[in-house]
Amino acid sequence: MASVIKDTGEIWGRLFDHRPFIQGEVTFFLREFQEKRSDREVERLFKILEYTTELKESQLDRTEQLGDCHLPSLKANVDVALSMCNRVLQREENFDSDNVLSENRLLRKKEWEKFINDMSNKCERVDQTFQEKENEIQEFYSIVDPTVTIKPSKKLTDFILYDVKDTDGAPDGITYLHSKSKKFKKEKIANATLKIEDLRWLNKYLKENRKTATEKIYLHELFDDSDVILPTPKETPRNPELEARIKKLAAQQNNREYQAMTKSIDSARKFLPEDSVAFQMKQINKQLIAVAQFIFSVIAGFAFGFIGVELIVGDLDFGFRLLLGIICALIIALAEIYFLALKLNEYGFDVTPKSTKLHRD
Repeated sequence: MASVIKDTGEIWGRLFDHRPFIQGEVTFFLREFQEKRSDREVERLFKILEYTTELKESQLDRTEQLGDCHLPSLKANVDVALSMCNRVLQREENFDSDNVLSENRLLRKKEWEKFINDMSNKCERVDQTFQEKENEIQEFYSIVDPTVTIKPSKKLTDFILYDVKDTDGAPDGITYLHSKSKKFKKEKIANATLKIEDLRWLNKYLKENRKTATEKIYLHELFDDSDVILPTPKETPRNPELEARIKKLAAQQNNREYQAMTKSIDSARKFLPEDSVAFQMKQINKQLIAVAQFIFSVIAGFAFGFIGVELIVGDLDFGFRLLLGIICALIIALAEIYFLALKLNEYGFDVTPKSTKLHRD
């Protein structure tokens, strides 16, 4: 019985006794939150205290300086932003107002009317100026010579004969040609001519006709195949004294050419000095003397560089003396070549002797 009661008590203890479980949880809690953490919160509190002390000692003054530097500009920017916001609000209130909108519409309408009036005035002035310039150009290039006549083509003649109805105020050429169709034959009509006044009247008639007619006819179309008869210039007779002087000068020129062609045949008229042998020998001697002078100058320059420098300075190496002689000879040769070319160039031109006049002025 006692064993049964004991076993029953063990069953009760196993089923309803929670002390072992709670004791394990308490042990785990103490191990996690007391043994492991130990003084971690205290250390963190000390670190926070250190940071706070450091900020108080070092960063607080710097923060105040930065605030003193940047807070005025920040305040000014904020004030500007506030003023802009106020202006935006005021404009919004103005736009919302119907009176302001109506006034703006009236102003725009007046400005538009003023612009249209200005543009119309400018266009009128431009048209007027263009018309004036056109009239000036027409007057400048107008043909005022009454002797200029036009022989009309068949197309222009037929138009004047059959299409021109009203000839009141027309020039004589139009009325004359228009009347010919009734009294004379067509052979005589073909010999009729028109003047500039007739074409001007016909051009005005065509302008008026194009306003009402269905088929538009222009003057240049009718003017095709027409001939313009220009006046012949008057021939001015030449002065007889001038003609006689021209004939005299032509005869004298022919005489001079003949004398120049026949001078080699007649020995009495050989007067040029370059034709003689003495002159040629004299020229050859001058050229030979110039060439010889060039050669002797070059030799003298070489001797000065090869021997003279040694006599002045003292003993020198043979190669150095030879180089000095060649340099001096080249310098003198260049100078002599220049002067020799000038000299020979003077002899290269033909000398035209002064001859006696073959004619009298």
